Amino acid sequence: MHYIDLKLISSVMCTKMKQPLQQLLEYPYEVLQAHVKLIGCAQHGVYNRRSHECHMCPDQESCKWVNQISSDDSRQYSVNRQVLMLEHALDSMMSYARLLEHDVNSCNCTNCKWIQRALKTYNELLINNDQFQSH
Repeated sequence: MHYIDLKLISSVMCTKMKQPLQQLLEYPYEVLQAHVKLIGCAQHGVYNRRSHECHMCPDQESCKWVNQISSDDSRQYSVNRQVLMLEHALDSMMSYARLLEHDVNSCNCTNCKWIQRALKTYNELLINNDQFQSH
């Protein structure tokens, strides 16, 4: 009987997926970074969990996300963490598409094309994560 090391397989799968994910997150990083309101920001766009202004800021979640992407090495994220990072990016980019009244399935703009690719990656991450958790 052959022993299959599921942790090793999971690690290899995650490594293969991390590079494309890191590249995939570059576009929403640029968009969110450009849209985080820095006018009047006492923290100069650097989220501070101890700051009252940060807790009251409407861009709090996007600011946290942008700061995590810029300071962390997303290649070190667990699959669950990757899913959460991608979920926030998808939510944000889909919000922009809705504001612009774009049909994500038929539109060929950069944002909608990114959403299409990101949804495919997101589904792959969820499927792979479910497979490894069920073993």
